[in-house]
Amino acid sequence: MLDHPGVKSSEVAQFFNVPESTVTEIFTNLTTVPIPESTEITSPNNYIDINWDALDFEGELEINSHPGLSRVPRLNHKEFAAIISGLQFLKYIASREEIPVIDVLLKKLKTGSANEHSSVLIQDAPISANIDSIRLALSEKKTLDITYVGYEGTVTSRTIEPIELFSADGRWYLQSWCRLRNAPRSFSIDQIQSVEINNEKFERRDFFNTWETSFTNTQAIYVQLEVDPVIIPFISDWNFKRVDAKVIEIPVYHFHSLKRLVTKFAGKLKVVSPPEAVKEVTKWSNDALNRYTK
Repeated sequence: MLDHPGVKSSEVAQFFNVPESTVTEIFTNLTTVPIPESTEITSPNNYIDINWDALDFEGELEINSHPGLSRVPRLNHKEFAAIISGLQFLKYIASREEIPVIDVLLKKLKTGSANEHSSVLIQDAPISANIDSIRLALSEKKTLDITYVGYEGTVTSRTIEPIELFSADGRWYLQSWCRLRNAPRSFSIDQIQSVEINNEKFERRDFFNTWETSFTNTQAIYVQLEVDPVIIPFISDWNFKRVDAKVIEIPVYHFHSLKRLVTKFAGKLKVVSPPEAVKEVTKWSNDALNRYTK
């Protein structure tokens, strides 16, 4: 190929007596192959590069023997921004070992563009002061002692088994098994006040696939709620499961916690079963209304 730049893929197929699609497939895979006799195979300048325009528009096979980032990737502005955003997201949830690789990719994208793509700003995702400790615990599968501020302002100290970081509606959460509640919980990263890594290692629980058995308290009552989808991200730590498109089911151990939930999201959810839960919340709501004068 190096000796015959611009040869047609159809000619190569005929010469080797193979389908033209096979020639194209093999040729495009050459981008993962180091240049022959190259000693520094980790350098981006020592990998085979292809003239994609010639291949796409003319059906010609042309290899650049000394490739480098001399041509701007053929991406439009939105595609370029999407790649940046995706790498930023991966960087936030990646392991400690993977972060340097992502940083290199972000740097290449930022400095390797020579046209309007370079105007895309690379902005790091919000980083908590505790994120390094959380990542280390995730990587080493060690338990964490955390101080957490709930949505009502209540501060609790608990030991958790961290499982994964995830994002929902612009907020970051740490999915964990909470030993205080003896149940899975999602903790908002912004609401974790402090973190301390323990030396204790743990085996990940398969609670995602065994929802019904994840609660050892036999007194748990399973309540079904009809909810507005807008509040789903705010009740993720209730460990709900979906019944259908509009109804979810949550475990409660006393109706008082259910009352707080209904009050907090008034108009956005409705208790539909069991009957004793509906009766209790209805009575509590009516008692509250009767306290108001005209």
